[in-house]
Amino acid sequence: MTNHEKSNSDHTQSHHEADTTPEHERQEDPHPRIWIASLADYNNGRLHGAWVDAAQDPEGLEQAAWRILAGSPEPGAEEWAIHDYDGFGPLRLGEYESFEDISAIAKERQYKRAYKHVQNDFRELTENKDYPIQATIFDADNPDRGDEWLKDYQAAFPKDKFDRSIIGPVVGVHCGKNTIAIIWCRDIDSYFDQDGQPLPDIESAEVGEKF
Repeated sequence: MTNHEKSNSDHTQSHHEADTTPEHERQEDPHPRIWIASLADYNNGRLHGAWVDAAQDPEGLEQAAWRILAGSPEPGAEEWAIHDYDGFGPLRLGEYESFEDISAIAKERQYKRAYKHVQNDFRELTENKDYPIQATIFDADNPDRGDEWLKDYQAAFPKDKFDRSIIGPVVGVHCGKNTIAIIWCRDIDSYFDQDGQPLPDIESAEVGEKF
């Protein structure tokens, strides 16, 4: 435990508090990051620190903090604080917010941002198609999250057909646990008439060109 973490109970501001007076101009929907500053430098009138990606494990954040202190021109720099942050929306971080909390919040915000981006892409790529869509949502050892995606997509795109599957171990070892993927194509049933016979006006080359 570092010195500044020992002081959390006295100095930490709740990250659930709305930030109505931001300390700097924030970008629109930025990636979560924090400015870790050396307190020894700050107390001696010098600004020494760096922006650090907040969406990583707590151990990674602490290692980044120690690297910042190691590069300090101030001898014996051993304490750090969070002097700025970005990408946390209305949440307010305290100077001595724990890295465990910062990591959890940043990862969740990063996930939501990525999810929104994927869903927007799906909408833009499929909404003007002149044929029905079928899609499959895959998960890598995270069935609960995969089921959440399925339910959400079914509600957002009621005209499309959605199924569930998994990312097996052969692929999963490369993409990592908790990965979610979605694959879509023309609904296979739309290739056939009501009697199950192939429709004469559909050719695979034409379908491929439409995508």
